[in-house]
Amino acid sequence: MTDIQQRLEENLSQQAFMTSLGARVGMVMDGEVHIELPFSAHLAQRNGGLHAGAAISIAHIASAYAAVTQLGAEKTAVVAEIKINFLRPIMGEHFVAIGRVAHKGKTMSVCTCEVQAFQAGTVRHKVAALVQATLVHVPNHKS
Repeated sequence: MTDIQQRLEENLSQQAFMTSLGARVGMVMDGEVHIELPFSAHLAQRNGGLHAGAAISIAHIASAYAAVTQLGAEKTAVVAEIKINFLRPIMGEHFVAIGRVAHKGKTMSVCTCEVQAFQAGTVRHKVAALVQATLVHVPNHKS
């Protein structure tokens, strides 16, 4: 496990909201982070799919963590703006939000994110939502 992956996993474990959702850090690369979320009945909305709030939450974390992979330990990234387009109901057994840095500047990053929905017993997925986030680089008070 890389140092950055360990830092992200530790950070996520300290966020009670994200742990209550069941979110976990998946793949971590320079400029890209996957956040995984298993489906649970307490995350469903009325049609049985994943609630939009859970989807935007994992997209937010995936985007912020993607930006963090390109910052030193003394910096972190906080969301200044986030936009989501839902392409279909978010139906599946598990979900992956893939955050990618589209642009890194001195004081901010712009990230894109796909929220993918996977059906039981398959590796095939459908893109359920697309996200764009602007993240501001700020001092990391935990470093």
